[in-house]
Amino acid sequence: MIPVLILALALCLPGLAQSTQSVPAKRKYKYPGKIESTYDKFKDETMVFFKLMPITAGANLEWEGTTIVSDERLDLLMYFAYSGQTLATPKWVGIGIASSIYEPKQYGDYTLTIVCDKQPIHVGKMIVHDRGEIRYAPRRPTVKIQRLEASIPYEQFLSIANARKVKLRIGHKEFPLDPQNLEAIRDLASRTAP
Repeated sequence: MIPVLILALALCLPGLAQSTQSVPAKRKYKYPGKIESTYDKFKDETMVFFKLMPITAGANLEWEGTTIVSDERLDLLMYFAYSGQTLATPKWVGIGIASSIYEPKQYGDYTLTIVCDKQPIHVGKMIVHDRGEIRYAPRRPTVKIQRLEASIPYEQFLSIANARKVKLRIGHKEFPLDPQNLEAIRDLASRTAP
């Protein structure tokens, strides 16, 4: 009876339950970028992140109705924050996608699903910030610029970091993350535990 009570308490009390996912080891990760952090003394909050980096598959997609070399691109960033300046494991991790596409309606309702080693994580609808449009040359189509945001629980973030293959699906458009994107995600994850 006592062992069952101890197990129940360990699972119910915050901070005592063990994570089912492991935090990647701290090592030198190979990608064009680095993990950065900023401290906001007014909020008393530290943010840890990697800056926007290209998702190569985003530039290679054959979007509907496109017959010319694409001006479209997708960039990814991820971040987490904690109170003060002493590292604390986050409860949530933010995902940001900078999207420059011809037809945003191709994203459907902007529902994000992350597929990790063929296992889907249903994140939900992303927050969309329209940032205008640009035309790179007179005969080129106009590109719509958007910033997409979502947050995922820490455990799901670790699932992404530990996966060998990851695809992002926004609406009905799906694109795989590059090995360099995964290296950046693993580097960020390796810095989540004190």
